[in-house]
Amino acid sequence: MQNLMPPVTTPDNLFHDGDPTQGIEGTIVTAEWLNNSQAATRDTQQELINVLDAASVEPDKTKQDQLLKAIQSLISDAVTKAKYVPDVGELYITKGTTNPNDKWPDTTWEYLGDGLTLRTAKADLSDLGKIVGGDTVTLVTANLPAHTHTIGGSTGQFAAANATTSSFDYGTKTSSGTDLGAKTTSSFDYGTKTSSSSGAHTHTYADQQLAYGKGTAVAGSTGTWSGTFDTSRTTSSSGAHTHTVGIGAHTHSVTLGSHSHSVGIGAHTHTVTLPAHTHSLPAATGSAGSGAAFSVVNKSILVAIWVRTA
Repeated sequence: MQNLMPPVTTPDNLFHDGDPTQGIEGTIVTAEWLNNSQAATRDTQQELINVLDAASVEPDKTKQDQLLKAIQSLISDAVTKAKYVPDVGELYITKGTTNPNDKWPDTTWEYLGDGLTLRTAKADLSDLGKIVGGDTVTLVTANLPAHTHTIGGSTGQFAAANATTSSFDYGTKTSSGTDLGAKTTSSFDYGTKTSSSSGAHTHTYADQQLAYGKGTAVAGSTGTWSGTFDTSRTTSSSGAHTHTVGIGAHTHSVTLGSHSHSVGIGAHTHTVTLPAHTHSLPAATGSAGSGAAFSVVNKSILVAIWVRTA
């Protein structure tokens, strides 16, 4: 900003009106004075405009309170900044979304990390800033207290008994229809077969004899017949024979069409005899568990934590 401009060059450094009737001249306004006045005015305007710029106010010739509002805004910001600015290494904890880099200009902040909780360091601060622990844990055998499981032996004696199921009538059950198609037997050659011997037979006929005198006359002889008698005769057996038939290699085809079978399963029971017996128990239980980790997170409220680094 410029220093005070020089005053008008009069004995009392003031302007005076002239009086022509008295022969008194008025104060002469020189170009130097006018230039000094212009420069001082422009310098003052620039100073005021700089105040508006600092408060992000655009000069508007229709308003006459801009300088006042700019000064109020700058004072308010300065007061806010002067209230409290954390030192380097201090934390800013908030449930809001304000970024401390914006809240405190000219400072540098880093987000502390996701999913972290606060825990005090050692008294000598040798572990200050270290990240320890986790949200889940997996138990191992060493985490369990010393213990045993008693098993083994056997169950008590069970007396022999007959157990009978309740009576139930399953009715008539029908198998589903199934077409087994045409089935063909395997090829087999039965060779040449001979029938048994049969057909032997005889024939019976009558042979007539006549008595003539003391002799015997054959039928058809001349002379005097003294009487007649009949005698049956039989031919010798003949005609026994066999037949030879060749049965070559062949198969048989049988068509098993679509069909089903119905079976009636009437009301009945089953009786099962259970002799006296015991059951042995295993020496150890079976394996159980999968070793999955489980959460150890306490009920918490999630907040944003920042640390000032510069």
